[in-house]
Amino acid sequence: MNGGELLSVRDLDVTYRGGKKDIRAVSGVSFSINRSEVFALVGESGCGKSTIAHAVTRLLDEKHTALGGQIVFEGRDLLKLPWREMTSYRGSRIGMIFQNPLDSLNPLWTAGYQIGEAVRCDGISGKDVLRATEELLGEVMIPDPDRRAHSYPHELSGGMRQRVMIAMMIARHPSLLIADEPTTALDVTIQSQILDLIRKLRRTHGTSILLITHDFGIVADMSDRVGVMYAGKLMEVGGVEVIFESPLHPYTQKLMRALPNMPKGERRLEVINGGVPDMSEEIAGCAFKERCGAAFDACAVWDCRMVEMGAGHLVSCAMFGGREPR
Repeated sequence: MNGGELLSVRDLDVTYRGGKKDIRAVSGVSFSINRSEVFALVGESGCGKSTIAHAVTRLLDEKHTALGGQIVFEGRDLLKLPWREMTSYRGSRIGMIFQNPLDSLNPLWTAGYQIGEAVRCDGISGKDVLRATEELLGEVMIPDPDRRAHSYPHELSGGMRQRVMIAMMIARHPSLLIADEPTTALDVTIQSQILDLIRKLRRTHGTSILLITHDFGIVADMSDRVGVMYAGKLMEVGGVEVIFESPLHPYTQKLMRALPNMPKGERRLEVINGGVPDMSEEIAGCAFKERCGAAFDACAVWDCRMVEMGAGHLVSCAMFGGREPR
């Protein structure tokens, strides 16, 4: 992308506190997102993808969460902003589509009223709020926007509720839109419509998108670059073509071999045995070594740094640890 860097996450650590043991949900994660770019974070459930999204927006309970590193957005470190100033960034500069639209809308207020709350933040009032709300509902392709503006969430389908959420997020034209599993619980047809809508937002408004998903089909269709996460760490980062055609990390390779995209009868899908390790326990070396199948002695003491294997292609694997970063 040639629009310049919008977001830079540098050595991000997120540790949840308050239970019997601290849980280090994210450890030393670094990546960037350029303007008008779609960057996808993928990996198994429990790998820290949504935690990163909540850290960027600072929607974590900071009394019980330790944050380290930097999250630089438009040249400012969000982790150093006073809470009141950070509040002004949410919605206006950074929008977020949450996983479940069923839980994200208030059942006591109409869809139009909830979108109107975002519109009012920019000083619009009176009949102009309703007009702007109906225009937003039309932009997200909801039919009969003047009628649907007066509908309550329970009167809308799952796809429509997700569109209402998107309308709320784009009401203030954010530079960065975080889409956390935006098609969860939607049928295939509605998923396609939601993804088309996100593409339109990018094309029309130049919005950068942080896409969080476990669906590699969506990644291949939507993304410019991909970050593969495992146990709170980035295993591999690269352009979408590189990740799909020439993955280097054993975890990425296993994920690719688990995709149902080969000709029928060619081979069985690969299963990754085991599960994500307990994040409350100290993990020595590479967190994937117990499930890898290619692990060797160096994996137990690997420092998990990212090694550049080509232009923009980074891998954290002891097999490539001897290479000097380019």
